[in-house]
Amino acid sequence: MEKGSCVDAHKHGRQIMELLRLHLSDRQRDHPLKSKIYDFRKRNKWTLKELSRLSGVPFNTVWRMERGHGTTLRTAYKVASAFQLTIYEVWSIPPSGDAPDTHGKDVSSVAELRLQRGWRLHDLAELSGVSKTTLFHIEKGHMPTLKNAVRIAAALGVSVYQIWS
Repeated sequence: MEKGSCVDAHKHGRQIMELLRLHLSDRQRDHPLKSKIYDFRKRNKWTLKELSRLSGVPFNTVWRMERGHGTTLRTAYKVASAFQLTIYEVWSIPPSGDAPDTHGKDVSSVAELRLQRGWRLHDLAELSGVSKTTLFHIEKGHMPTLKNAVRIAAALGVSVYQIWS
């Protein structure tokens, strides 16, 4: 490949990434995760202790989540499942792709989805706002925080459930 064509390809790649940034709304990527746990808990007439028992999540963790502290994706799944809802409903997250598939069908890995799009780790990091180091660990199998999972899914244009079942 000639030097000029490498520069053109790089420029074209940058243009594509800029278009993607425009399509990825700030509302999706930077959505403040506001839990509606308290509202759902009160609707069901559950105490924190009951929600803790039903979800299998420690009482103190449920208490912190209800007050807006961050959580792991796994814990968020457990709490949403106790309410028989999705994390999108419990945290008022705008959808980032197809309707959430809570049954684990069509699950793809972050690396697989990233490579299908022809993106480098750097590209996904720029679009999602998640560091390359964190993305590297997630691609190696580490479970992300709910916040990072939402950002990655939004950048990839899929549901969190399509990546992590």
